[in-house]
Amino acid sequence: MALFMGKASAATFTVDDFEIAANETKEISINLTNTETIYGYVLWLQLPEGITIESDEYGAIVSPTSRFNNAPQIHFSQGYYKITAATGGRPVSGNSGAILTFNITASDQISTGSQSMEIAHQQITVNNEQGNAVTVDQESSTYTCTTRVDAKIAASGYGSFSWPRALDFSACEGLEKVFIGGEDANGKLSLVEVASKQVPAATGVVLKGTTGVVNPSTMEAEPAGDQGTLTPTCTGTYEVTADNTIYVLKTGGKGTGFYPCQTGVVVPQYKVYLERDASQGANMISMEEEGTTSIDGVAATDSATEAVYTVSGVRVAKPTRKGIYVSEGKKVVIK
Repeated sequence: MALFMGKASAATFTVDDFEIAANETKEISINLTNTETIYGYVLWLQLPEGITIESDEYGAIVSPTSRFNNAPQIHFSQGYYKITAATGGRPVSGNSGAILTFNITASDQISTGSQSMEIAHQQITVNNEQGNAVTVDQESSTYTCTTRVDAKIAASGYGSFSWPRALDFSACEGLEKVFIGGEDANGKLSLVEVASKQVPAATGVVLKGTTGVVNPSTMEAEPAGDQGTLTPTCTGTYEVTADNTIYVLKTGGKGTGFYPCQTGVVVPQYKVYLERDASQGANMISMEEEGTTSIDGVAATDSATEAVYTVSGVRVAKPTRKGIYVSEGKKVVIK
């Protein structure tokens, strides 16, 4: 075996290009192609800001799969993950494939788009011709990581969304309009269109378009604009503490609109809700695009003349069976 001096090409560590969404956990692999038998390695893995390797409280990689006998050690320093592993007496001979597999998680603070990342300062341990272990430097390699934000539009053609960073929806295919909440009165919520489709951070919006997922882009600078009257849940879930004070966007017996929640209901993170006084209770608050008539299939309600409904939204003339009903925005129990 030849004595290695300086740079060599006995091994190459690579990561395949991949795509990941904010709040997604994804499995990736570090691949090794080696022409020589190696006894250990050190490399520095770069990940985009906001993406971390899943590890325990001591910094160890959680449940990695490794071709080496010993579990790797990992430390984060100066924007890189330093990964070190030894064979534990079982050297890895010439081979090609995944040397280490583990999970990464993207936070909601990532910037969307594609970035070129690096696996730098690659080193391997080999034996020279005298049988002594020596450390050999290897060439760095690069890979591309693409990050995105997912916002969903339901089968009704509408969806609610909020995000902790400013977003630009202007290039989203299948998205027709972006609204913020306007005046809420007389059983209707006025939807105010955002012409630029750019919204400030932590802004509650209603999206209108083709059913499916749209992918807005994050913005480094905050766009000008009102944040509207819808309360965002981008900082965490929200648990309802009083009946008929919190309304969320859904499709029910009266069409698509904002329906009241009962105590204990949890509004998911990255959605929005509308808050009203319990005395203003209504079975549904319809939506009206600013300057237009009500959205098709949605009618305003008058809480003073509300009928009785089952909890699933079916209207009944008079409840005859035991159970829980809703009348004038309040629960009624028939025993």
